[in-house]
Order: sequence, then C-alpha cells, then structure tokens
Amino acid sequence: MSKMANKLSHAAACSLLAGLLFLFAGCGYRFAGSGNLPGGVRSVAVQVPVNSTAETGLENMVTRALVDELARRKHRIVPADRADAVLSGKIENLWLETVTHKEGSVSQERRVKVAVFLTLRSQAGDKLWSSGTLTADWTFDVVNGNKAATDANRRKALEEVVRKLAETAYARMTGQF
Repeated sequence: MSKMANKLSHAAACSLLAGLLFLFAGCGYRFAGSGNLPGGVRSVAVQVPVNSTAETGLENMVTRALVDELARRKHRIVPADRADAVLSGKIENLWLETVTHKEGSVSQERRVKVAVFLTLRSQAGDKLWSSGTLTADWTFDVVNGNKAATDANRRKALEEVVRKLAETAYARMTGQF
C-alpha cells in the first residue's frame, strides 16, 4: 500500500472513531460506572428491605446485591447516620412457575421471579428517587429425585435475579437506561 493510501486509511479510521464518539455522546451514552446518584449524593447507606415473601434470607441477598452494585460503581457505602442518603425498600413478591415439563406433569425447568420497590431518601427524608416495581427472573433446572441439587439450582437462580435487580435499580437511579 502506498504512503498516500495509508495516510487516507488512517484518516478515515480516525474520522470514523471521532464520529462514533460524537454519536455516543449525543445520544447520552455513558460508559458503565459513570453514573451519578440523584441529588448529588456521594455516600449512601443501604437498609435491609422489608421481605413480604416467605423466602427466608431473600432480604439479605437483595441487600448484598445492592451494596455490591453500588461499591462496584465506586460509590461510598456508609452507615445510615453518616450517609448523604439511604436506600430502602420492600421485596413485594416472589413467584415460582414451571417453564418446561417432561413425561407429563414432571417439571424440567422452573422460573423464579422477584419484585422489589426501592426508594432513595436524603438524610432530611426527601425522596430523591423511587424505582416503582422492578422485576427480574431466572430459569433453573429441576433435578428430579435430587431435592438438594434442585434447591442449589434455585438458590443460584435467586442470586442471579437479585444481581439483575440491583443492576436495573442502579441504571434507573443514575439515569443509565
């Protein structure tokens, strides 16, 4: 390739890259982790949500997922008395449903779905953000004749569901949706 063609190719590539960056900036695209919490919040406390389901320990899973997501995005997690704002909420529902059957009425796959409602309030009690009802689901395998394996699969599915809920909550809270 000649020097002139090489320079043109380089210039075209740079122009394309600049155009893509301009396009992403124009449509509000931001790289992961670049969101700001509402109201200029710099530190946040995460309260254990009220668990309205019969699933023991789900409130702790949700809390851990929210804390992990906020920390992963480089936000300071502090006790409520030192926080700019407090994230609280309620686990409204948990559903289990059969997705596929084998041999008639024997479940092969099930889906677990969880609904939560979250609110971020300033120290003064002002509502800075509210999620509305957020839902997420995950499908897991049923291991017929092995309850322990099925329960382990269900637990892993719940962990995925709460991780997805935390990601969705963060994206909505920071306007990254």
